[in-house]
Amino acid sequence: MLRKFLLPAAIVALSGLSVGQAAVAAPIHTFTAPYLQTAESKTDKLNINTATADQIAVAMVGVGKSKAENIVKFREQLGGFKNLDQLLEVKGIGQRTLDKNRSKLTLE
Repeated sequence: MLRKFLLPAAIVALSGLSVGQAAVAAPIHTFTAPYLQTAESKTDKLNINTATADQIAVAMVGVGKSKAENIVKFREQLGGFKNLDQLLEVKGIGQRTLDKNRSKLTLE
């Protein structure tokens, strides 16, 4: 806490500027929260044929690490998904899960 107030005061005192001059000369810092880019916020969708299990788990609502790994295993057995409805054949993926995520996914 002392550092927050004493350090700027010391800099002003050593610089020979008045408090008013220092306030005008001091840069204004603005901090923003880090931008978290999700599959939905990007213009392109998550490619279910190339995504890793971790990427799938993060991007898909209702899909955790285990289900995401099941998706990747099934994809490898198929040689790639031809349509998104094939996700219904993956253990743990039902119609509601697919419907919630369909707009976030692509095959290309």
